[in-house]
Amino acid sequence: MLEWVFGGKRKSEPGPAPDYERSKEISATGNSNARRNLAAHEDLQPEFLYYFATDKAPEVRRTVAANPSTPLQADVILSEDNDEAVRCELGRKIGTLLPDLSAAQGEKVRDMVFQILETLAKDQIPRVRAVIADEIKTLDNVPPRIARMLAEDVESLVAAPILRYSPLLTNADLLEILGKGMTGETLVELARRRNLDEAVSGAVVDTDEIPAIGALLENKSATISELSMERIVDLAAPREDLHEPLVHRGGLSERVIKHVAGFVGASLLDPLIKHNALVDDDMAEQLRDSVAKRLEISDPADDTERAVPEGVDFGSEEEPEFLRAKELFEQGALSPDILRDALENHDTAFLGYALSFAADIPAISIERVFEAKSAKSAMAIAWHCELGPEFAVALQRDLWELPENSILKPGADGGYPMSDSDLDWSYGLLKDND
Repeated sequence: MLEWVFGGKRKSEPGPAPDYERSKEISATGNSNARRNLAAHEDLQPEFLYYFATDKAPEVRRTVAANPSTPLQADVILSEDNDEAVRCELGRKIGTLLPDLSAAQGEKVRDMVFQILETLAKDQIPRVRAVIADEIKTLDNVPPRIARMLAEDVESLVAAPILRYSPLLTNADLLEILGKGMTGETLVELARRRNLDEAVSGAVVDTDEIPAIGALLENKSATISELSMERIVDLAAPREDLHEPLVHRGGLSERVIKHVAGFVGASLLDPLIKHNALVDDDMAEQLRDSVAKRLEISDPADDTERAVPEGVDFGSEEEPEFLRAKELFEQGALSPDILRDALENHDTAFLGYALSFAADIPAISIERVFEAKSAKSAMAIAWHCELGPEFAVALQRDLWELPENSILKPGADGGYPMSDSDLDWSYGLLKDND
């Protein structure tokens, strides 16, 4: 029971500590290695561990910080040590001992432990705060104010584990923290928290942060209201990276199912049917017929009417841009670098013809892709021409000037955000569209 508080004896891994006189001699005249080796003994007399807490050598103080038999009073000193590694070692040790801390140890002991914990949780170095956050993330016997403080930390590596796991945060806490603004990996980890209620899930959706919404969809323990789900579906239509988690979510309403079937690729229709018990045989047949008709008449990537950007009319094959693209192609010199340069320089007409030759698809198909600003088609062309997904992103962002939240981006692994079958299908649609 917390022998470490008062420097109690424990069996030592390195063997028994030297006797008192020898320990005193090492403390007074030994070099830093000797003092460090002495400080590693868990059965060393407490007065020496206390003395070593202010040793001039940081490696000695780090050893004292890691020693579970160090008196609590010495740990208070170490919590403000000027060596970051000392404070990290102390944080890890306190974390391993906290689960055993209870009212039985007395109010004074608990107050000292929590004083150390709070000091480290306020440390100016994120790494130290992150150690504390990781150690207490699942505990319910620490002051809620400390968990709340860490949950609001500006550093994701500190806040994220608390937001995902801490049982001390209430739904009201989560809503208040979300209301102050949250993005990136911190928000993603909150979205993965178990048993989120409708209000918190809705607040995550309202951020319009696509990675966090994807994590929320994958979190089967989270409750998502019908209103929030409809908002997700609206956001998901142009975002390929949301399609798979959406169709695998399950429990969707009939209205949402039909909406989703209106834009996902053919390869995702069966999972959509499989994961939603509401879909009976008749409804499944209707969905398949609807998707089949949609695929026959349009590119599902983007059927929105948009104005044709200036310079997109590829016109006559006698244009200089066409002749230049054709000559380069026939010479085998139509390289990816030339295509990237054309995109960077907004040489739209040449780029259209060059992509037509490079991808072996009709120029009219390229023209329609540019007219519709079709993100999926851009990915399919980049994939077939081995240009990489970033080419398709640059096409959407730089040439078509799409809003950032509408751009289809690479997946988490940096690869294409569509399956090979969907990319092949989209490319085939363009090739046959003459």
